[in-house]
Amino acid sequence: MYNKDTNNDFILANEIKFLIENDNYKAGDCLPSERSLCKRFNVQRLTIRSALRILEEEGMIRAVAKSGYYLNNPRIVKKTTSIFSLTDELFQMAIDSKTKLLCCKLIEAKKNQNGFLKCTLGEKFYYIERLRTVDNVPICLDTSYISQKNVLILINMI
Repeated sequence: MYNKDTNNDFILANEIKFLIENDNYKAGDCLPSERSLCKRFNVQRLTIRSALRILEEEGMIRAVAKSGYYLNNPRIVKKTTSIFSLTDELFQMAIDSKTKLLCCKLIEAKKNQNGFLKCTLGEKFYYIERLRTVDNVPICLDTSYISQKNVLILINMI
């Protein structure tokens, strides 16, 4: 792992990020060659490779053997200061996503579940599993437990 406080490669990685943002690269675009980046930033090839490796570890780019470095889709960032569904956040980012319901069944809370569900033993919950995909690539398996009491309250409100 890199030490962000003392490593100049992080400074160069940030410069390459700035280049990507200002030159309007899109997901799938190929970055300039290592040689071209060396000339642009006036550094050695080893330094460029180290900076590109940092961006690769962050998931921003991917290396394709004998081809170059390509920009990945932007990461999905969950905001902890507000509550939005994943679907809403993907929609705001203009990312095409789909949700597939894998399982939905009524269960009773078992002894090992009542702690994290904060319920009484035997209380009924809907157990739901959903697969989230972006561009037909699975990104998330959601598992939810929804109290039957809460569902009945919502139904009665409608």
